[in-house]
Amino acid sequence: MKKKLISQFVNLFTTIFLVSPVFAEEIIVPRHLIIEKQQNTERDRAYRLFQKGQSYIQNRDYIYKRINNFPGEASSLNNLGLAYAENHQYDQAILSYKYAVSVLESYKNLDEYSTEVLGDIFQNLGSSHYQIGGYEQSLNAYRKSIYFYRKLINKPLYDNNLMGIALNYSKLGNSVESLAIYQEVLEQNKLSGNLRMQGIILNNIGALYLNQKKYPKALEAFRDSLQIYTIISEPFYKAYTLNGLGTSLTYLGDYPKAKTAFQESIEIARLLKNDQSEGRTLSSLGDLYLKLGQDADAVIAYQNSVSISQRIGDRDGERTALTSSGDLYRKRNELELAIVFYKQSVNVTETIRKDIQALPNTLQESYIQSIAETYRSLADLLIIQGRIGEAQQVLEYLKVQELNDFSKGIRSATTLPETSFNIYENQIKVKYNSLITFGSEYYNCEQQRCLQYEALKTQYQSLSTEFQTFIRPIHKLN
Repeated sequence: MKKKLISQFVNLFTTIFLVSPVFAEEIIVPRHLIIEKQQNTERDRAYRLFQKGQSYIQNRDYIYKRINNFPGEASSLNNLGLAYAENHQYDQAILSYKYAVSVLESYKNLDEYSTEVLGDIFQNLGSSHYQIGGYEQSLNAYRKSIYFYRKLINKPLYDNNLMGIALNYSKLGNSVESLAIYQEVLEQNKLSGNLRMQGIILNNIGALYLNQKKYPKALEAFRDSLQIYTIISEPFYKAYTLNGLGTSLTYLGDYPKAKTAFQESIEIARLLKNDQSEGRTLSSLGDLYLKLGQDADAVIAYQNSVSISQRIGDRDGERTALTSSGDLYRKRNELELAIVFYKQSVNVTETIRKDIQALPNTLQESYIQSIAETYRSLADLLIIQGRIGEAQQVLEYLKVQELNDFSKGIRSATTLPETSFNIYENQIKVKYNSLITFGSEYYNCEQQRCLQYEALKTQYQSLSTEFQTFIRPIHKLN
C-alpha cells in the first residue's frame, strides 16, 4: 500500500510539474502578500497525495531512483516545497528549496533545463522567505533567480522576480524604488495585454499608496484592480484587493462600504482556505470596529488575527495585529494592557530586524522608520507610568542602528535583549495567549458549525470573562 501511494505521488509530481513548473507568484496588499493558488484539480490531487505520502518521502535517493536525474530530483523537491508553501508550512518549504539547490550544486553540467529549474527554485525560495518576514533572504533569492533566468537562451520574463523585489522594498520602507518597479512592470503587461498581472500590480500599487497614507490614490488603484477581476475570474487575488479597498474606505470614512468589502474578502478567503488572507483581513476589520467604537468586536477580530498569524508564521501580520491591540487598549486608557501588546509587537519586530542586518544601511534605516511608531507608543506609555529606564531601553532599539552604522568595520554590531515583562505583564501575556489558543479552536468551529460549537462557545465566553476579571485589578494599578 505504501509503495503504491508513493508511486502515485511521485509520478503525479513528475508528470504534472516537471514538464511545466508552477511558480510561486506573490501579491501584496495592506501589510501582506500571498502565494498564487492554481485552480487546477490535478494540483489539488497532487497535494492530497502529498499530505498522505510526505512521511514516507524522507530520502532523496528514493526520488532519484524514480526520476533518475539530478535536475528532475531538484524539480521534484522544488514542487514539494510548493506543496508545503500552499499549506503555510514555510519553514518546511524553505528546507525543500534549499535541498533542491544543493542537489543541483552537485550536478557539474548545468544545461538549459537545469538552469531554468534553479531560476524557478530561487523564485519560490524568495516567496517563502518573504512570507515569514525574511526580507534579506527573500531579496537575495529573487536576485539569484533573475541571474539564472538571464543565462537562458530563451530568456523568460521575470516579472514575478521584479515584483518580489518591489514587495521587499515596500516592506522595508523604500517606496520610491518599489513604485518605480511596479510602474515599469505594469507598462510591460499593458503592452502584452496580460490582464491578470495588471490586476495584481494595480493592487500592489494600491497597497503602496496605503502605506504612504495617500488614501484616494489607493482607493483608485484598488478599484481599477477589481474592475479587471470583473473581466477575468481571480477570486484568490480578489480577496486581497477587497481587503485593500476596505482599508482605503475605512480611512476615508465610508464605514458601511468598508465593512461590506471586508466581509466579502473573508468569505472568499474561507472558501479558498487561505488563512493568511483571512488573518490579515480580520486585522483590518478590527481597525474598522475600533473606529466605530465597537471595542468588543475589535478585540475578537484582533485575537483571531494574532492566532492565525502565529500558526502560519506570518510575523508581519502578527506584529501588526498586536500593535492594533495595543492601540485599542491605549484608547480605553488600559495602559498596562496596551504596554503588554506593544511589547509583544516590538519583540516580534526585532526578530525581523535581526534577519535583515546584512542589507544596505539605507534599507535597514527605512524599515526602522516604517515601524518606529509602535516603539514610540510603547515608550510614551512607559514614561506616563514613570518607568523611564524601560522607556529609554525601547528607544535604544531605534538608535542602535545609527550606532551600528557609525561603528561598522570597527567592532561587532550592538545588540539589545528582548523587551522584558514584569510580573503583572507576564501574567497578562500568559492568560492572553491561552485565550487566543482556545479562541482559534472556537473560531474554526464557528466557521464550520461543528458539533461542539455550543459547548466551545460557552467555554470561550467563560474564558473571556475570566480574562477580563483577571485584568481589572491590574488596570486599577495604573
